Amino acid sequence: MANSPFQVAIVGCGIGGLAAAIGITNAGHKVTIFERASKLDQVGAGIQIAPNTTGIFEQWGLLTQIISHSVELHHIKFRSYRDGAVISRIQIDPQLKMAYGVPYLAIHRADLAQVLFEKTEMLGVQTRFGAQISEINLLDPSIKLANDEQFCCDFILGADGLHSMCRELIPGQAQQPFFSGDVAFRIILSRSDLVMSEDLSELTQCPAVDIYMGPDAHVVLYPLKGCELYNIVLLLSDEHFPREILENRYNSTADQHRLEWLRTRFSMWSRGIRAILAVASGATVWQLEHCQEATHWVHEAGRLALSGDACHATLPYLGQGAAQAIEDGAFLGGLFETIKDPHDIKGALQLYETIRKPRTTVIVQKSIENRDLFNMKDGPSQQKRDEMMNEGPLSLTEFQKWLYGHDAIAAGKAAAKDFQRTQSKMHPGTLGAPALM
Repeated sequence: MANSPFQVAIVGCGIGGLAAAIGITNAGHKVTIFERASKLDQVGAGIQIAPNTTGIFEQWGLLTQIISHSVELHHIKFRSYRDGAVISRIQIDPQLKMAYGVPYLAIHRADLAQVLFEKTEMLGVQTRFGAQISEINLLDPSIKLANDEQFCCDFILGADGLHSMCRELIPGQAQQPFFSGDVAFRIILSRSDLVMSEDLSELTQCPAVDIYMGPDAHVVLYPLKGCELYNIVLLLSDEHFPREILENRYNSTADQHRLEWLRTRFSMWSRGIRAILAVASGATVWQLEHCQEATHWVHEAGRLALSGDACHATLPYLGQGAAQAIEDGAFLGGLFETIKDPHDIKGALQLYETIRKPRTTVIVQKSIENRDLFNMKDGPSQQKRDEMMNEGPLSLTEFQKWLYGHDAIAAGKAAAKDFQRTQSKMHPGTLGAPALM
């Protein structure tokens, strides 16, 4: 029947896949997640949750629970690498919070994933961990596992990340990830580490994001776990990185080599950055991969779509990679809340691409521009940047209003109404009729 819930298969149990499962299940459909890993596993540490994401969590009834695992940030400070002087700041509380009605948070990635996963379980989503997919049928939608088990569905969502197998199924979209040229070094310090240092204690006085901007590098610092831990990420570009500092990520000897290299690399930076590196006992390294944005997110058969990094991988310089994957899932939830006829799936998924893609394209590009802005070499361009940033608050620029004020759930619902209005004009009298079986 036309009003029967769709059976939806989601490939990937990352933050984007979990968000899509919540959105689509909230819309009244049945979701099964297929995840290759044997358990829920989120690599990384901190993640920032801006108002365009916290607004979604509020509508899903998750915001209170997420806040309990988060630190509510009060401002974002942009600092000079030389002496740590504040060049400009974004006042989050109260300015941004009053503008959007929701907080700006920092949370450990694993805590966020756990909250989302528990919500999917509460909604009845089935998650198949250890699922080795051997075949995906796009004409008669189904997923076949390595043990020959077959799962039939109405459509498939590829939320399987940068190295997506689903992306390769869409003609012309088999782009391979590549090394962006950027490397991130992550250090976790305790609050006591910072409090005991006269050069760092200031950073613990008010929960904030501090961004130190310098030549070919910038450093981002913010609190986690009730301000008991501090997540510090040193992001470098256009460098010749010695092989020994990039290999053996979890080896203690390699950790010491990395710290020694970083101490030399940042020896001309502020006392605060030097103090962080002096007290750190190790640094984890990531070579940041990137992928050309997919030109098409939906297979021509109309039963496979992509989301998150599978179609719009985003470098971390705007803090919007996970946020855009969550927006994808929220939009799909709003879209499929009223679209119940299987004949409409192809058109609805194409509409999802048509509406979402322009937004994610801008955000992917802005992320790259932020890297270039933060990593400027000393000189006239850097001086002009500092002067412009120092002229006034950056809190409510038009771009930030567009970014943080977006309601992906409402956008999905509005798209569904437009779609159904168009369908009713094209086929008067058929909207809501039973599907022909």
